[in-house]
Amino acid sequence: MRVIYCGHNQRGSVCLNYLDKIEEIEIPLVIGHPQHDTTSSYYHTIENEAESAKLNYIAPENINVLETRELISKIRPDCMVLVGYSKCLLRKEIYNIPKYGTLNVHASLLPNYRGASPLNWALINGETQVGFSIIKIDEGIDTGPILYQEKIEVAPTDNISTITTLINQKVGPALVSTVIAIEEKLKLSVNQVRSEGSFYSKRFPKDGRLDFKTMSSQQIINMVRALCDPYPGAFFRLCGQDYVVEQATAPLENFRGVKGRIAKIFQPDSLIALCQDGGVHLKLKSPLKKNAIEAMKWGLDIDGN
Repeated sequence: MRVIYCGHNQRGSVCLNYLDKIEEIEIPLVIGHPQHDTTSSYYHTIENEAESAKLNYIAPENINVLETRELISKIRPDCMVLVGYSKCLLRKEIYNIPKYGTLNVHASLLPNYRGASPLNWALINGETQVGFSIIKIDEGIDTGPILYQEKIEVAPTDNISTITTLINQKVGPALVSTVIAIEEKLKLSVNQVRSEGSFYSKRFPKDGRLDFKTMSSQQIINMVRALCDPYPGAFFRLCGQDYVVEQATAPLENFRGVKGRIAKIFQPDSLIALCQDGGVHLKLKSPLKKNAIEAMKWGLDIDGN
């Protein structure tokens, strides 16, 4: 089985390592994202993994260019696999080149949570079950036939980091078994109904701003656990300074008062904020500055108004 592999970030690296260890699978070409500056252990190109495995590696700005199409056609792959590859959407002229088409790993239980940041959105919405799907790419975004799905239960203590780690542990073996039996998997695949499920848009760091006046304590908790490391984090602004929340939990006491204010400060990095239905306990990544602590005495709202 000749497989062209397109990937990025930690999940892309994990799956490449799984596929490369299988004797029945040959990887004549690896396609990654172009290099960019990052200190994150999660967001990185898969170039080092490809080089360590002595695999031919390219990182075009646009995979759809004629040069890349000709290279893929020359290789004559049985299939192409995408894991975390989001540099650009593949055109039909590219994804239809392989004999069995192109597969994509998507971190949701399709048809729900098509589109960007599916795990983040699922946790923000308080889902108790997530998962991943392996689909054959078609002309839509995450709308192709489903070859494989696996469900994962979400505990109240889980966050984006723990869920991502768990999915990364499970997706490699699932991808290997799907690729090896691709002909049979395609025969048994389940077509998606485009009008069913949901599509979610891309998220940006600014979307993580917490609104204590309109959000409930559970919504605050969900937002924080959905955006913790390796993501930029949920945050609030006080006295012109942004504070990233590392953890949010329900307080032991029933705090009440004016929504959007600090009710109690335990430590400079630990406080109770008042939201729509009462208090929520926040653990900050960095301690409150002195002027922010003083703001509690002034009755200043968390959003700075």
